[in-house]
This record gives sequence, C-alpha cells and structure tokens, in this order.
Amino acid sequence: MEKSCNAHLSKYAILSNQKIGEMIIENIGNTKIEDAKIPLSMIATDITNGEKVIIVKGSTSDAVMATTCVPGIFIPVELGGRLLVDGGIIENVPFSGLNNQNVDYIIGVDLICNNSHKKPENIIEVLYNSFNFLVKTNKLIQSKDAHLLIKPDLSNYNAIDLAQMKELINIGYKETRKMMKNL
Repeated sequence: MEKSCNAHLSKYAILSNQKIGEMIIENIGNTKIEDAKIPLSMIATDITNGEKVIIVKGSTSDAVMATTCVPGIFIPVELGGRLLVDGGIIENVPFSGLNNQNVDYIIGVDLICNNSHKKPENIIEVLYNSFNFLVKTNKLIQSKDAHLLIKPDLSNYNAIDLAQMKELINIGYKETRKMMKNL
C-alpha cells in the first residue's frame, strides 16, 4: 500500500486532506480505480517536476486525496514514488485521462465556474484564491471537450471548510441529476 503524507505537521502544507480520503472510504468503501464500472481516471500534478500524472489504478481514496490537494493548503500525497497535488494545475477539467479508453460520452464537472471570491481572511484563503485564479485561465480550453459539463453553484461555500463536504457533495449530486434529466 502506498503511503500518504498526512498524519503529522508538515513542511509541505498547512492542512491534512486525510478527511477527504476517509469520506471516500466511508461512502464507497476501500475501492480500486480499475474496478469502476464506468471508465475512471484522475489527473494529478507531480509537484517535483510539474508533470501531469494520469491515475488509472490503485486506491480510489488515495487518488482523490492526491487530485484534490491544493498546493500549499493540503499536504501532497505520495503515490508511486511521486509527490502529487491537484491536477487542476495542469488540467482542471480532466479529459485527457480518457483518451485511451473506449468512451462514447464525456461528462465533465467544473467546480470553479460558479465560485465567488471574497476578501481573504487568512493565509489559506489567500492561497486558495490564488490557486483558483490560476486554474480558471486553463479551464476554458478544456471544458469544450465535454458532451455534458456540470457546473454546480458553489458561490455560497468556502471550498476549504471540510465540515461542508457532505453538503457540497449533495449539491453536486442534485446538479448532476438535474443535468441528466435534460439528456
């Protein structure tokens, strides 16, 4: 089993993303990406060299922790000897991971489109806003490849507050159900 860097005070970031991994296991079990019924891949960024890493096998919870690791805020996750952070640095609406899979219809989720930014109150919010501004510039080109692009309204939420995680997932679920009815 790969080791996640997350259980101690770190020189790499301010917060641990362990709760995200625990929430994934709680909701879908200790699953493997390659066992998904629908082709699944996740995009991360190797923070050592800036390379895009397409994760197509291994622990789903470890992959989610890596791919949601906003640099400076959450501690990078070590997988396969690489130190991984959010793939949004390279590809915010990640479709390239599906290029070699037999996929007929691509559904994307844009988690930044409807965010609102306020005056930062702490270093975490400064880092998060900076990250979002950087990622927004990459997003427009990538989202055109989706057959369906889901854009949940997250403007009233603080994306760093992990206490809201279940509510944010519920918003995403409802928005997805609404979009699926329009197909």
